[in-house]
Amino acid sequence: MSPQQKDFLEQALLRGKDMNHKLVFVNHPRWLGGGYEDAWHQSVHPMLAKAGNVRAVFAGHIHRMRHDFGPNGDDGIEYVTLATVGGGQGHPVPQAGWLHHYHLITVRPQQIAMTAYPVGAAMNVREITGEMGDMLNRQSRRGATVDGAVAFGETGSARGEVSLTFENTTDRVIDLAVTPVSSDNRWMARPDHAHAIVQPGETKQVSFLVGRPAGSADQHLDRLNLAVDADYMGKTARYSLPTQEVEVPVDLTSLLGNRRASDNMALDFDGVDDAVLVPSRAASVHQGPFTLECWFNARDYAGRRGLLAKTEGSEYGFFVSDSVLWFASHLGGQYRERRIEGVLQTNTWQHVAGVYDGSALRTYVDGQLVASVEVDPQWERRTNALPLVIGADVNGRGNPTSFFNGLIDEVRLSDSARYSGQRFTPERRLKADADTVALYSFDSDLGPYVIDGSGRGYHARRVGAPKAVTAR
Repeated sequence: MSPQQKDFLEQALLRGKDMNHKLVFVNHPRWLGGGYEDAWHQSVHPMLAKAGNVRAVFAGHIHRMRHDFGPNGDDGIEYVTLATVGGGQGHPVPQAGWLHHYHLITVRPQQIAMTAYPVGAAMNVREITGEMGDMLNRQSRRGATVDGAVAFGETGSARGEVSLTFENTTDRVIDLAVTPVSSDNRWMARPDHAHAIVQPGETKQVSFLVGRPAGSADQHLDRLNLAVDADYMGKTARYSLPTQEVEVPVDLTSLLGNRRASDNMALDFDGVDDAVLVPSRAASVHQGPFTLECWFNARDYAGRRGLLAKTEGSEYGFFVSDSVLWFASHLGGQYRERRIEGVLQTNTWQHVAGVYDGSALRTYVDGQLVASVEVDPQWERRTNALPLVIGADVNGRGNPTSFFNGLIDEVRLSDSARYSGQRFTPERRLKADADTVALYSFDSDLGPYVIDGSGRGYHARRVGAPKAVTAR
């Protein structure tokens, strides 16, 4: 804060010295630190405390509601930030502060009451501490996992037992409800739902027997999800985390056999709403070396275009926006990348490979090294629970955006640095080996599933209507 601002504040405090309560309003919540300087706690807060009648400071700007006390905590000054009233809102955990609302402040001689009013509810402002909001945000991003798989037989019937694992990383009890859901009503699950009380720090499993009748593996087949609803039991209210749907893995080995089409097929993405979602459990490779590669044939590159992406402030991805190619991985707290112009063509099959070997990120086009970025081997990749999206970028909710326009074929993710040096000759039809995490050749599919050729059963899911075409 400038000397002029501090002088203004000092005069304002002096003018209100005889008031019972004084409230301060600013735009930026500078007391939070981080991107803000530390001058607030060093020089501004002492001015407020010295006045003796400042009760609360209100701010906005960060689009998140939270409540804190000053650095000492014993001078009674409350710090409150408000979220949005029609502004941009990401909604990671609405009831923990990311929401549209207004505050009602009731001032009495002996107290100041605060209530937040979102749509249709009233909330206890003082319970929404920064620590609680951060904790529930982390919990909502952590996600649940499913173990086991439903195996399809040769007749199209299916049977299996799956277990969902949920870990409570918060400081209070979570009331958990898990329900099998699908648009295909031929799925059968027992029980039809499950409840659990999960204590702080505890991990709970709920299990389901799942099946389908013979002859039901047809064009109307749709996936089965487990819908996870979790309520954090606060001191004065329940705080509902956003519903998470976790896909139940399927084993299609017996149904599909080992067949692979003699014709090389590819998927045609329309650049509007077509994409393929690879489950996060398949795309979350270890912290060591990895390789991401594919063949593609673009119709155009105008605008922002994702090719293969598991990004959103973390992980890795390929982009081909406005004819500029870049491969990025989030290492050491930021994306490491180098953007390359003049290497992309239209209406031509090209191969790209992004390689991380622990000390460098390398980008290859048609087997030729076009970019290399040195990195610190101690840097870790920031991970997420989002899918790897083929044919688009991914947003924070796991949905595709910035769609690719053209054909994509032979997408392979490996947990090793497959390529080194200046040049190699890429294979037109990629194969699975011990280093393959997931492989999508698009030569066979079933209902919504895009078959994983790695043998690990990480079948992906279509979004929109990408069409299988002969890769010429």
